[in-house]
Amino acid sequence: MTKRVCRGSGIHIPHGIEIWQPAAGRGRALRQGNSDHLRECRLTFGELNAEIDRAARALLARDVSKGEVVGLWVTNRIEFTIAPYATPARIGAIAAPMNTRYREHDVAYALRLAECKLLFVVERSGSLGHVDILKAGLPGFDGKHFERTDSFPHLAHIVIISDTPNGGPQSGRFLDDAGRASAHELEGAPQR
Repeated sequence: MTKRVCRGSGIHIPHGIEIWQPAAGRGRALRQGNSDHLRECRLTFGELNAEIDRAARALLARDVSKGEVVGLWVTNRIEFTIAPYATPARIGAIAAPMNTRYREHDVAYALRLAECKLLFVVERSGSLGHVDILKAGLPGFDGKHFERTDSFPHLAHIVIISDTPNGGPQSGRFLDDAGRASAHELEGAPQR
């Protein structure tokens, strides 16, 4: 079976795979390990469980821990399925979904209010360039790299999710970070 990258996410998925969003979690994965089904991607619950663990290990490697906030400025795609399970269910952090129609002042306000430590942002949604909006509203972000500023003291990382073949500037590196945190560390992470 050939492998492909699902919508530029850096998540390698067997060809022709979809994801099924509702009620997918560790218990469901154990009960229905080979069942499957989000749009262009299809994963078994076992594969979904493995991707959730991989994302949780990457969050731990970025020093996201219990009680810290992870912002999700992401459209309906595979990452929007994986991140909410990796965040509270695996490491005890708080997932903070954000409206994908936010503009500069809205996203800046939400990031400050929620005190996000890490933000997942989709590069664009249709004609809306989320990275451009973020660049205009977030001091220290040049569209590729983020330098912490006094106006956003909690925000340490921005992970750009892209549909381009090479992914966003940080999307591939984020999942590569999973190797810096072991499965043992994940099992020992405080959960909600």
